[in-house]
Amino acid sequence: MHDSKDAAMFDRRQFLSSTVVGAAAFAGVARGALAAPDWRPTRAVTIYVPAAGGGATDVHARFLADRASRILGQPFIVESRPGAGTTLPGATVATSRPDGHALAIVLPNAYRMPHMQPTAWHPIRDFEYVCGLSLYTFGLLAHKDSAWKNIEEVIAAGKGAPGKYTVGTAGNGTTGHLALIELERLTGAKFLHVPYKGMADTSRALMARDVDFILEAGSVVQNAFQGMYKLLAIVDEEPSPALPGIPTLRQKGWEVVAWSSYGLVARKGTPESAVRALHAAFDEAMNAPEHDALMDKLVTRRWKLGPREYAAWAEKYFREMKPLLVRAGLAAA
Repeated sequence: MHDSKDAAMFDRRQFLSSTVVGAAAFAGVARGALAAPDWRPTRAVTIYVPAAGGGATDVHARFLADRASRILGQPFIVESRPGAGTTLPGATVATSRPDGHALAIVLPNAYRMPHMQPTAWHPIRDFEYVCGLSLYTFGLLAHKDSAWKNIEEVIAAGKGAPGKYTVGTAGNGTTGHLALIELERLTGAKFLHVPYKGMADTSRALMARDVDFILEAGSVVQNAFQGMYKLLAIVDEEPSPALPGIPTLRQKGWEVVAWSSYGLVARKGTPESAVRALHAAFDEAMNAPEHDALMDKLVTRRWKLGPREYAAWAEKYFREMKPLLVRAGLAAA
């Protein structure tokens, strides 16, 4: 199907790990070196989150909102907006007033969706980038009472009975879906993809045994160690210290690496002074000792980008998505 490593559908350096590559490419921009804030909110600030309450993103957002509120002197309210392939928060902020009082947590699907279907918003034209926050760790999970013992059994089943076994993800074109496509390409296994509206729906589907497996991240991976799911492998470059004994797909010989970053954006046209002040507040919140402990608990990693490097990463990532989605059959040429 592909003639060379460079033509691979989701080159690890270009696609699934481009969050990290993008961060490194712009590491020359000073972090935390912005001028002291000369703007403060005059009313409550709303942070729209693309996940249901109680999940890893929601918990992280509430931690940061609490500390930003103390720093800037106004309430920071976290509001869940799941669905639409995790793009509703960005769509909401794109039509808000550009005054710094509405923020969105955006995931990589915000940079893929406009390539796959018409959208009323655009991630480059409609957003001011405030700061990068975190990277999810993805895993392949089965029901806690399932008979599956390891990832090798799953791949063998997908090869022996193509299309019989189902894999749920947070939606078409999401990181989990694209990691599944790459895993199928490299192993020859074939599964039936079942797209849901978000992480909460995929989790419920697995618990109800509506699907055989899910490819998910965040609190879903975390909850596997509380006996809610069976974690068979992680889709990361290296084993996670927070997940002892769980192999990566790379360790099993399949070069599939999936990171999913998220960060905060505001409406395009938000004053630079507001962007600077918001970044400074969230940067201070992420420097708190309790923050690192929370990241470990949520099985996520810090992804601290300032406004300029985050915007530069977003432009690069958006540009790289089109040809990769076309190769996956998810976007028109």
